[in-house]
Amino acid sequence: PQDATPLPLEHQVPKSGQAEVVLTRAAPVFSHTYTIDLSTPEGAALVTSLRSRLEWYSTSERAVEVTLEGRRIDCFADAIWIVPPRGILKVTYEVLAMSWDVSDVWGSMTLDLAVPWERVVAISLYQGVRARDMLRLQAMEESVKAAETQMRQLLLESTSDAANTPAALASPKAP
Repeated sequence: PQDATPLPLEHQVPKSGQAEVVLTRAAPVFSHTYTIDLSTPEGAALVTSLRSRLEWYSTSERAVEVTLEGRRIDCFADAIWIVPPRGILKVTYEVLAMSWDVSDVWGSMTLDLAVPWERVVAISLYQGVRARDMLRLQAMEESVKAAETQMRQLLLESTSDAANTPAALASPKAP
């Protein structure tokens, strides 16, 4: 009888030959391409904000296709990179996953829809509210149908009760 226990991984991979490995990137939930003018205070602040955010969310977000004046750079991986005083930085920022539950969000907030993660939050919230509204509408429709059915039943009962009164029974019936 053969043992059904799988072999350890080192015994599953051949000791010789060639292996072809294809690595693919996860598709982003949302992406946004920025063209940032570094000579403005807003531009420098945006780059700093994106870098800080990527530090915190490096497992679920990424900066790809980063160029400064058309040359590829990796300013998001280099912790000591200093934002230059001028130039045009292009960055495609991708949100790969959201690690929060829309149903747990409460309170009020202002979202900048040009910022990828805030747009994803807005879309998720909208979908959650829309789904909740659809459920509420469906419950209201079911309630109205139940009330209509109950009213029909009451009308039928009152009509049959009226037909069985002594006055209705004593009146002559048409031939």
